[in-house]
Amino acid sequence: MAQLRIASRQARYGGGWAVAASIAVIAISLFALTGWAAGSELLIRLRTSYSAMMPSTAFLFFVLGTVVLWLLTDRKARKSAVAVTIIALLIGAVALTDIVLIVSDQASGVDALVWPEIDRNRLNSMAPGTAACFILAAACLLSLNGEGRRRDHFYVLSATAGLLVGMIAVVGYIFDAEALYRVSAFTAMALHTALCFVLLFTALILLRSDTGWAGLLMGEGGGSKGARRLFPIVLIAPFLLCLIALIVTEGGLLSSNFRLSLLAIVMMSLLAATVLRNAMIENATERKLIAAMDDLRRAVDDRDLLLRELYHRVKNNLQQINALVMMEAGKVSDESARNSFKATAARIHALGTVHRLLLSSPAPSRLKVHDFLEELCRNIAGSQGAAERGISIEVRASDDLIHIDSAVILGLIVNELVTNALKHAFPDGESGNISVLYTARSDGGARLCVSDNGAGMAAESADSLPGSGVGGRIVAGFVRQAGGEMSVENDQGARIMINLPPDFKKELETGAS
Repeated sequence: MAQLRIASRQARYGGGWAVAASIAVIAISLFALTGWAAGSELLIRLRTSYSAMMPSTAFLFFVLGTVVLWLLTDRKARKSAVAVTIIALLIGAVALTDIVLIVSDQASGVDALVWPEIDRNRLNSMAPGTAACFILAAACLLSLNGEGRRRDHFYVLSATAGLLVGMIAVVGYIFDAEALYRVSAFTAMALHTALCFVLLFTALILLRSDTGWAGLLMGEGGGSKGARRLFPIVLIAPFLLCLIALIVTEGGLLSSNFRLSLLAIVMMSLLAATVLRNAMIENATERKLIAAMDDLRRAVDDRDLLLRELYHRVKNNLQQINALVMMEAGKVSDESARNSFKATAARIHALGTVHRLLLSSPAPSRLKVHDFLEELCRNIAGSQGAAERGISIEVRASDDLIHIDSAVILGLIVNELVTNALKHAFPDGESGNISVLYTARSDGGARLCVSDNGAGMAAESADSLPGSGVGGRIVAGFVRQAGGEMSVENDQGARIMINLPPDFKKELETGAS
């Protein structure tokens, strides 16, 4: 079912004002309809020299005010797109018919066609400006049904145009009603008609306060707050100045030419004062922002210092543990047990490499994958005597930054796979090459491939690397924990490929384990 696009109640800061404006439109329309029913000139004209609010005008205001109030207060109304569309089309049809009748001179508008007793005086008909505003209001209601930036722009443009027309008429009545009547579009527009349009289009603008200039004015940013401070001054000050100048001139205290000069100077002064006031507020806000940024920078520096100190202590502790393990290995006579001690020492050394590289990294919790794998494989090669055996280790990796958690897991996996290849891929003193390839995928994941051109391995499951024992279980465990996939291939040597998913890297980048 189609649903109307209306700003949520939480986002409509002006929701209360919109409801009040809609109720006021309904009240004024009932006021005028009561005047026509009772034959009271005061209710339909407000003053005998003013134009009257016609019955069709009052009825359309009642319908529009009711629809807007319904949309503002009833959530179920958002699902009644068809009903709102029909109402909008009927309102537009009535207003367009009125314009056609006036232009063709067949009758003084819709009211004279339906109610012939009404005089054909132009002050007793729906004004062209009134009909045009009703068409704009109908266009706003039609724009509520559907999606798209163009519809939003059309809605805001229509509502703003109607609001400006209503404000022109209201201000024209305040300054000089006779001068207003000389403009053909406003000749028959009543004062309370103009006031109703101001209220109606204000409610329509607030109905979609999440878009257009109303969204900017109602926003939570500093610019929106500054606009709300300046808006009353920009709207009220020029109006009051012009009204005072008019009153003073009509009282004979100033000539019309001097009035314009004085008005120009006063408005320039007020606008300059407003600009300076806004500049003072923005400068104060900027000073607070700079102070907050300095505090944040100092906090970050302190955090970095603490992290580097922590990494330094962890590295030293790991070196001590590694030395103790190697001392214990020297006391053991059993070759298998001694190898287990050495394997454990190698794993501790891999962890120490992570923390040592973090000390020199520009980012205290990240390091470059290429530099890390290069140094790790260099240490493994040195400890296993790879160069003396004629075995080379080639590392090809991207320069991506990797989080400490990712580096620890990646380092332990590479340590196990490279160590396993050095031990088992080249029996009987054979020479060869081991390749470590790390590439980042476009989807945020990564691919690790450790291969050799040695003797290969027997067909076994990917969860168990031959000859690695505990190492194979470590690799398989880390791969499962990361949600990755591991496969083993035999093609002129062994190739172990591990695909790490995007969320693995994402979680570790935020510090999750």
